[in-house]
Amino acid sequence: EDLDPYGCQLWPSGYVAAECLSKMDLQGQAVLELGCGPGLPSLVALRRGAKSVQATDVNPLALELVSKSVELSFGGERPREFSTRLLDLNGCDRLPRADVVVAADMLYDTATAQLLGRLARDAVAEGNATVIVTCPGREAGRRAFLSAYGGPAAKGAFVHHEPSEELLNFGDGLLGGAHKNLGVAQLGRT
Repeated sequence: EDLDPYGCQLWPSGYVAAECLSKMDLQGQAVLELGCGPGLPSLVALRRGAKSVQATDVNPLALELVSKSVELSFGGERPREFSTRLLDLNGCDRLPRADVVVAADMLYDTATAQLLGRLARDAVAEGNATVIVTCPGREAGRRAFLSAYGGPAAKGAFVHHEPSEELLNFGDGLLGGAHKNLGVAQLGRT
C-alpha cells in the first residue's frame, strides 16, 4: 500500500501545537486532532486532563503509531479517554464535535487549506470551539485557509510563534532552524 511517510514524522508544527495545548486548561474539554501523524498534541491533551481526545488521520499507520505512543506513555494501558479515527477531510461535511480542534502543518496545498478553513469556520459557529492551526510559513496555504474561514476574526490570525527555550532545546535542538517561519492561528472561543 502506498502510504504517505511524511505523516508519520513529528514536524515542528506538531511541537508548536503541543506547546499551545500545554498552556491551555483542558479539564473537561473534548480535543480533536486532525492529521495527527505521531500525535504529540494528542498526548499533551491527555496529560492536560482532557475528558476525551480523538486523534484522526488519513493514514492507518499514523493511527497505529499514536496509539502505541499513548499506550507507552500511560504505562502500557490505553486511557479510555483516547480514541483514533480514520478521517479523510476530502469526504467530510463537518468535523466531529469537539471543544478544541488542532491541525498542525495541514496547509500544504490550497485545496486542503480551503477545506480545513471551511470546516474550522463551521466548527466554531456550530459548537463554540477553539481551533488551533499551526503552519510553517506556507503563505498560499495560510491565505487559502483564512479566505475560506472568513470573518473579521480571520484577519491577521496567523502570528509568528517563537517556541519556548525549552522546546528549542528539546532533543538537542531537534527543531534546528525550522521554527523560524512558524505561525499559529487560534480562532473561535479563546
